[in-house]
Amino acid sequence: MNIKHTLASLVLAWTVLVSFSSAEVLFKYTPIVMDEIQVMIPYEKIVPLGYVPPADSVDHTTVTTIEGKKIRVDRIPGGLVFEGAQDKVVLFEIFGYSCPHCIASIPGLKNLRTKYADKDLLIIAVERYGLSNSELKQYVADHGINYIAVAKENEGKIETFASILTGGASNQGVPYMMVFSKQGELVDTHLGDLDEASTDALIQSLLAQ
Repeated sequence: MNIKHTLASLVLAWTVLVSFSSAEVLFKYTPIVMDEIQVMIPYEKIVPLGYVPPADSVDHTTVTTIEGKKIRVDRIPGGLVFEGAQDKVVLFEIFGYSCPHCIASIPGLKNLRTKYADKDLLIIAVERYGLSNSELKQYVADHGINYIAVAKENEGKIETFASILTGGASNQGVPYMMVFSKQGELVDTHLGDLDEASTDALIQSLLAQ
Protein backbone atom coordinates (compact mmCIF):
# COMPACT_ATOMS: atom_id res chain seq x y z
CA MET A 1 0.00 0.00 0.00
CA ASN A 2 1.51 3.37 -1.02
CA ILE A 3 1.65 6.42 1.22
CA LYS A 4 -1.46 8.04 -0.28
CA HIS A 5 -3.62 5.01 0.48
CA THR A 6 -2.12 4.71 3.96
CA LEU A 7 -2.89 8.37 4.69
CA ALA A 8 -6.42 8.01 3.35
CA SER A 9 -7.05 5.00 5.60
CA LEU A 10 -5.79 6.89 8.64
CA VAL A 11 -8.07 9.86 7.89
CA LEU A 12 -11.07 7.58 7.53
CA ALA A 13 -10.30 5.71 10.77
CA TRP A 14 -9.78 8.96 12.68
CA THR A 15 -13.08 10.38 11.38
CA VAL A 16 -15.07 7.31 12.38
CA LEU A 17 -13.42 7.32 15.82
CA VAL A 18 -14.34 10.97 16.37
CA SER A 19 -17.89 10.27 15.24
CA PHE A 20 -18.36 7.47 17.77
CA SER A 21 -16.62 9.34 20.60
CA SER A 22 -19.16 12.14 20.26
CA ALA A 23 -22.04 9.62 20.25
CA GLU A 24 -22.88 10.43 16.62
CA VAL A 25 -23.08 7.64 14.08
CA LEU A 26 -23.15 8.81 10.49
CA PHE A 27 -24.60 7.27 7.39
CA LYS A 28 -24.77 9.86 4.58
CA TYR A 29 -21.35 9.97 2.97
CA THR A 30 -19.51 13.08 1.91
CA PRO A 31 -16.35 12.66 -0.19
CA ILE A 32 -13.02 14.16 0.80
CA VAL A 33 -10.55 14.25 -2.08
CA MET A 34 -6.82 13.84 -1.43
CA ASP A 35 -5.09 14.23 -4.80
CA GLU A 36 -6.54 11.37 -6.87
CA ILE A 37 -7.84 9.48 -3.82
CA GLN A 38 -11.46 9.91 -2.73
CA VAL A 39 -12.39 8.91 0.82
CA MET A 40 -16.05 8.54 1.83
CA ILE A 41 -16.68 10.18 5.21
CA PRO A 42 -19.96 9.45 7.11
CA TYR A 43 -21.99 12.58 7.83
CA GLU A 44 -25.55 12.23 9.14
CA LYS A 45 -25.94 11.93 12.87
CA ILE A 46 -28.36 9.74 14.80
CA VAL A 47 -29.57 10.90 18.21
CA PRO A 48 -27.85 8.74 20.84
CA LEU A 49 -30.04 6.27 22.71
CA GLY A 50 -30.61 6.39 26.46
CA TYR A 51 -32.14 8.59 29.13
CA VAL A 52 -31.39 12.31 28.93
CA PRO A 53 -32.10 14.09 32.25
CA PRO A 54 -34.43 17.08 31.95
CA ALA A 55 -32.73 20.44 31.57
CA ASP A 56 -34.64 21.83 34.56
CA SER A 57 -33.67 19.02 36.96
CA VAL A 58 -32.90 20.44 40.40
CA ASP A 59 -31.97 17.14 42.06
CA HIS A 60 -32.02 13.44 41.32
CA THR A 61 -31.96 10.06 43.01
CA THR A 62 -31.93 6.40 42.06
CA VAL A 63 -34.48 3.81 43.12
CA THR A 64 -33.83 0.09 42.72
CA THR A 65 -36.73 -2.24 42.02
CA ILE A 66 -37.12 -5.62 43.71
CA GLU A 67 -35.69 -7.17 40.54
CA GLY A 68 -32.55 -5.03 40.83
CA LYS A 69 -33.33 -2.57 38.04
CA LYS A 70 -32.07 0.95 38.78
CA ILE A 71 -34.31 3.87 37.79
CA ARG A 72 -33.11 7.45 37.93
CA VAL A 73 -35.69 9.96 39.16
CA ASP A 74 -35.21 13.67 38.54
CA ARG A 75 -36.98 16.30 40.60
CA ILE A 76 -38.09 19.22 38.48
CA PRO A 77 -40.00 22.31 39.62
CA GLY A 78 -43.48 20.96 40.26
CA GLY A 79 -42.87 17.31 39.46
CA LEU A 80 -40.78 14.18 38.95
CA VAL A 81 -39.37 12.64 35.78
CA PHE A 82 -38.77 8.88 35.87
CA GLU A 83 -36.15 7.28 33.65
CA GLY A 84 -37.89 5.14 31.05
CA ALA A 85 -41.23 6.89 31.56
CA GLN A 86 -40.81 9.81 29.19
CA ASP A 87 -44.21 10.48 27.58
CA LYS A 88 -45.95 8.14 30.05
CA VAL A 89 -48.45 8.94 32.77
CA VAL A 90 -46.95 7.89 36.12
CA LEU A 91 -48.78 6.70 39.22
CA PHE A 92 -46.43 6.83 42.20
CA GLU A 93 -47.75 5.21 45.36
CA ILE A 94 -46.34 5.11 48.88
CA PHE A 95 -47.86 2.17 50.75
CA GLY A 96 -47.44 -0.06 53.79
CA TYR A 97 -47.49 -3.81 53.47
CA SER A 98 -49.94 -4.36 56.38
CA CYS A 99 -52.14 -1.32 55.80
CA PRO A 100 -55.71 -2.50 55.04
CA HIS A 101 -56.39 0.43 52.71
CA CYS A 102 -53.16 -0.28 50.81
CA ILE A 103 -54.09 -3.93 50.39
CA ALA A 104 -57.57 -2.91 49.23
CA SER A 105 -56.02 -0.68 46.55
CA ILE A 106 -53.86 -3.43 45.00
CA PRO A 107 -56.56 -4.96 42.74
CA GLY A 108 -57.40 -1.58 41.21
CA LEU A 109 -53.76 -0.81 40.51
CA LYS A 110 -53.34 -4.24 38.93
CA ASN A 111 -56.36 -3.58 36.72
CA LEU A 112 -54.98 -0.23 35.58
CA ARG A 113 -51.57 -1.75 34.86
CA THR A 114 -53.23 -4.48 32.78
CA LYS A 115 -55.44 -2.03 30.89
CA TYR A 116 -52.72 0.31 29.66
CA ALA A 117 -49.79 -0.60 27.46
CA ASP A 118 -46.20 -0.18 28.63
CA LYS A 119 -45.83 2.89 26.44
CA ASP A 120 -48.72 4.68 28.20
CA LEU A 121 -48.53 4.09 31.94
CA LEU A 122 -45.94 3.46 34.66
CA ILE A 123 -47.01 2.43 38.14
CA ILE A 124 -44.32 2.42 40.80
CA ALA A 125 -44.94 1.75 44.49
CA VAL A 126 -42.57 2.27 47.43
CA GLU A 127 -43.19 0.24 50.60
CA ARG A 128 -42.84 2.55 53.58
CA TYR A 129 -43.07 0.23 56.58
CA GLY A 130 -39.69 -1.37 55.98
CA LEU A 131 -39.97 -4.79 54.35
CA SER A 132 -36.58 -5.92 53.10
CA ASN A 133 -36.10 -6.34 49.38
CA SER A 134 -36.50 -10.12 49.61
CA GLU A 135 -39.58 -9.80 51.83
CA LEU A 136 -41.18 -7.32 49.44
CA LYS A 137 -40.42 -9.63 46.55
CA GLN A 138 -42.37 -12.38 48.29
CA TYR A 139 -45.19 -9.93 49.12
CA VAL A 140 -45.45 -8.97 45.46
CA ALA A 141 -45.63 -12.63 44.46
CA ASP A 142 -48.25 -13.39 47.12
CA HIS A 143 -50.50 -10.56 45.93
CA GLY A 144 -49.90 -11.02 42.22
CA ILE A 145 -48.68 -7.42 41.87
CA ASN A 146 -47.85 -6.63 38.23
CA TYR A 147 -46.39 -3.15 38.67
CA ILE A 148 -43.01 -1.89 39.90
CA ALA A 149 -42.28 -2.27 43.62
CA VAL A 150 -39.42 -0.72 45.58
CA ALA A 151 -38.34 -1.55 49.14
CA LYS A 152 -37.67 1.33 51.52
CA GLU A 153 -34.00 0.35 51.71
CA ASN A 154 -33.73 0.97 47.96
CA GLU A 155 -35.86 4.09 47.57
CA GLY A 156 -33.03 6.65 47.55
CA LYS A 157 -34.43 10.14 48.18
CA ILE A 158 -37.77 9.66 46.46
CA GLU A 159 -39.90 10.04 49.61
CA THR A 160 -38.03 13.26 50.35
CA PHE A 161 -38.86 14.45 46.84
CA ALA A 162 -42.52 13.52 47.41
CA SER A 163 -42.57 15.48 50.67
CA ILE A 164 -41.07 18.55 49.00
CA LEU A 165 -43.59 18.45 46.17
CA THR A 166 -46.59 18.00 48.47
CA GLY A 167 -45.55 20.30 51.28
CA GLY A 168 -45.27 17.36 53.65
CA ALA A 169 -48.70 15.89 52.88
CA SER A 170 -47.17 12.65 51.61
CA ASN A 171 -45.93 11.95 55.15
CA GLN A 172 -49.41 11.96 56.68
CA GLY A 173 -50.39 8.37 55.92
CA VAL A 174 -50.69 5.53 53.44
CA PRO A 175 -51.63 4.73 50.80
CA TYR A 176 -50.57 8.04 49.28
CA MET A 177 -50.88 8.40 45.51
CA MET A 178 -49.23 11.00 43.29
CA VAL A 179 -50.16 11.28 39.60
CA PHE A 180 -47.73 12.79 37.10
CA SER A 181 -48.43 13.95 33.56
CA LYS A 182 -46.45 12.81 30.52
CA GLN A 183 -44.22 15.85 31.08
CA GLY A 184 -43.56 14.91 34.72
CA GLU A 185 -45.83 17.53 36.26
CA LEU A 186 -47.63 16.62 39.50
CA VAL A 187 -51.33 16.86 38.61
CA ASP A 188 -53.08 15.03 41.44
CA THR A 189 -52.55 13.57 44.92
CA HIS A 190 -54.74 11.31 47.00
CA LEU A 191 -54.56 9.90 50.51
CA GLY A 192 -56.55 6.74 51.12
CA ASP A 193 -58.15 3.95 49.13
CA LEU A 194 -57.71 4.02 45.36
CA ASP A 195 -60.71 5.22 43.39
CA GLU A 196 -60.08 3.14 40.28
CA ALA A 197 -62.75 4.77 38.09
CA SER A 198 -61.69 8.37 38.73
CA THR A 199 -58.01 7.47 38.42
CA ASP A 200 -58.71 5.75 35.12
CA ALA A 201 -60.55 8.83 33.85
CA LEU A 202 -57.63 11.04 34.88
CA ILE A 203 -55.14 8.76 33.08
CA GLN A 204 -57.21 8.93 29.90
CA SER A 205 -57.41 12.73 30.04
CA LEU A 206 -53.64 13.02 30.55
CA LEU A 207 -52.85 10.59 27.73
CA ALA A 208 -55.04 12.67 25.40
CA GLN A 209 -53.04 15.83 26.05
